[in-house]
Amino acid sequence: MLFGGSSSGISGDKTEPSKGGSDFWLLELSADLGIEEEGVVKHLSVYPNPASNSFTISKLNPETTYNLVILNSTGQKVIESKVNASNHNVDIDMLDSGVYAIQLFDGELKYFSRIVVK
Repeated sequence: MLFGGSSSGISGDKTEPSKGGSDFWLLELSADLGIEEEGVVKHLSVYPNPASNSFTISKLNPETTYNLVILNSTGQKVIESKVNASNHNVDIDMLDSGVYAIQLFDGELKYFSRIVVK
């Protein structure tokens, strides 16, 4: 949700004149980050969240190597690597603050989560 205010008249995207001293705008944003979430079978457990330097993915199958993709808010890949049960810490020190989508693939199933980088 976003909240804002305006005391201006009609202009740009504002189609109604001010109704008094100030008008308030409340905007509900989609939880969709512009990426496909169809076929997501499981939700990942990641911690800490929010994170600053790295995060850990828990409960990975010890016999599986996963393809990890982290996408920014516009759906661009910013990190792509492999993780497994013994190598499940992900370095995010190079990422700017924001919300990122985490996708994990094991060849059959797709796992999904989001992480806030502070």
